[in-house]
Amino acid sequence: MKKFIINLLIFSILSFSLLLALDKMVTIGLKNSNAPVYENLTKIHKREINSNLIINGSSKAIVQISTYIIDSILNLNSYNFGMNGTNFELQHLVNQLYRIHNPNPDYIIQIVSHGTFKLNEDLHEYKRFAPYLNDSLVKQITNKLNGFSFADHHFPFIRYSGFSVEILNGISNYFGVRLPTDKSFKHNGYIPHNKNWDNSFDSFKEEYPNGQIINIDSSIVSLFNNYIMDCLRDSIGIILIYPPTYHESHKYIKNRGEIISLFESIANKNKIPFLDYSEDSLSYSKKYFYNSQHLNKHGAELFTEKLCADIKKWNESTYRK
Repeated sequence: MKKFIINLLIFSILSFSLLLALDKMVTIGLKNSNAPVYENLTKIHKREINSNLIINGSSKAIVQISTYIIDSILNLNSYNFGMNGTNFELQHLVNQLYRIHNPNPDYIIQIVSHGTFKLNEDLHEYKRFAPYLNDSLVKQITNKLNGFSFADHHFPFIRYSGFSVEILNGISNYFGVRLPTDKSFKHNGYIPHNKNWDNSFDSFKEEYPNGQIINIDSSIVSLFNNYIMDCLRDSIGIILIYPPTYHESHKYIKNRGEIISLFESIANKNKIPFLDYSEDSLSYSKKYFYNSQHLNKHGAELFTEKLCADIKKWNESTYRK
C-alpha cells in the first residue's frame, strides 16, 4: 500500500509538471500567434497597432467598416477591433487592454446596434481569451460568463483541453514555427464578406413571427456611459454609429425605437455625434447584404465611403464653430 501511494504521488507530480510545462508552452506560443482568432490580442500585447483611430463593436463593425477606405479617405491609421457575437461588455474589455498596452487613439468609432446593451451569459469564441486568463481584466469578465470553468482558471493546461488545433498552434509558435494562415482577405482587422443574400432572415421570421424584445441591461448601459466619459476625459473623440440593417428586419425588434432613443440620449448628454444609418438607402436593397444584419463587401465599402464623407462634414462644421 505504501509503495502504491508513493508511485501515485510520483505519477501525480510528473503529470502536474508535464501539464505545467505544456500550459506554459502553449500560452506563450498563442500569445505570439498570427491565427485570426488571436491576432488582435497578440498585436495589442506586443504593442504593434498604435492606431490613431480605433473601431469598436460586434460583427457589425468587423465586416462593415473598411479600414482601407477609412485610411485612404481620412488619411488616418485605423484598426478594426470588431468581434463576432459580443455585447459592449467584451468590446470594452478589448478596448481597455488596447489602451493599457498602446498609446491612446485620437478617435474611436463605436459601432452600436440592438445587441449592444444585451446581457450575454455566454462567452462567444472564448478560446481567444485562453492565453490571457491570468490577466486581471480578462479574469474579471471570463469568471462571469459561460465558457471557462473553475478548473480552466485554476489548473494548468485544462483551459486548452479539446482545442487540438490551438495546442498545435501554440507549441509550434513557441518553437518559432508559424503555421500558415490565409490573411489575403483581411486589412487591419476588417474582414469583408463577399456573399449574396442568404436565408437566415427567413429562418428568424419563422422562429419569431411576432418579433422579439431585446433586453437592455442597466449595468452595461452604465458601463457604456462611463466608457464615453473616460474617452472624453482623455481627449479621445468618439462617434456612435448605427450601421445599415435591412429595413424589413426593423419591425421584428419590438423595442427598436427605445434602443435608438437611448443611444440618442447618451450622445446628447455627452455632446458627441450619433449617426444612425439604419434607415439609409442601402437598407432597402438585399443586394448590399448577406443577411438582414450585415452588409456584404460591396455594401460595406459603399457604407464606409458614406461614413467617411459624413465624418469629414462633421469635422468641418465643428472646426467652423
